[in-house]
Amino acid sequence: MTNHSLIVQAPGLIRGVNSKSKTCAELAEVSKISNRMTESYNFEDEEFNFIDDELPPRKPIRDMTDTELLQRFKNFFTSSDRAMLQDCLFRIINREDGTGVLEILCPNAVVQHRLSRKSLKISNTISTCWSHVKLFSLCIKENDQLLCKRFKHGGHLLKDS
Repeated sequence: MTNHSLIVQAPGLIRGVNSKSKTCAELAEVSKISNRMTESYNFEDEEFNFIDDELPPRKPIRDMTDTELLQRFKNFFTSSDRAMLQDCLFRIINREDGTGVLEILCPNAVVQHRLSRKSLKISNTISTCWSHVKLFSLCIKENDQLLCKRFKHGGHLLKDS
């Protein structure tokens, strides 16, 4: 009697299955599971028939309130980023030239640093919510003074901030 082994491979998983301890039916089931784990699902074959009445109505960005725009802004981020943003305060300062600056007041320097590493994401997301906002600042309050890092479009840190 020979001892055969079947290697079952799935993404990130390799394990040996000893044929002495498994029946042929069990080995076939393991093989089916392995195939299902590596096959991708083709969503293009699905028919999604939605009736417009079933979908929630979309509000145009120009008709959104500041609160709705801020919620839209936050929804573009991952849950861990949203958790950081949840503790921040936001305000838009409108300049005389018609442009705006989004100021994000962070609760501490750690949050400010973590958000500064996401400056490109923040910049791109701002442009999808507010067309007139061209700059943003990540600020912290220390000794009753506001210390800000100012970023321009593209998430680049301005030298004079």
